[in-house]
Amino acid sequence: MLKRIKRLSGYQAMARFHREIDNLNIGYIARQLDISDPFRYSPAWGVMRWHGRNVTVVETKHRKFDVFEVPATMIEASEERILADLAISLGCGDAPGLEAARRFA
Repeated sequence: MLKRIKRLSGYQAMARFHREIDNLNIGYIARQLDISDPFRYSPAWGVMRWHGRNVTVVETKHRKFDVFEVPATMIEASEERILADLAISLGCGDAPGLEAARRFA
């Protein structure tokens, strides 16, 4: 379970937050089903470094963004691993299944 550490209201707040980011893309985590994210359909979320913390930003409601702290153990180096896990969970773990998972994403 990810811990929410900040809520951003609107695109201006999101822009100010992005100015404070130390490293934009340090890895990916699998989509968290317990966190509502109605505007993004990817099975993987990007992780960034912000003030020495690993975080991901999720738009939980229209123009409301929540910043969640991500434990280092959850971070994958590439999106391919998450897509491969999704392909296996969909029952098609071969290469065409990976392509199906990409289309599903």
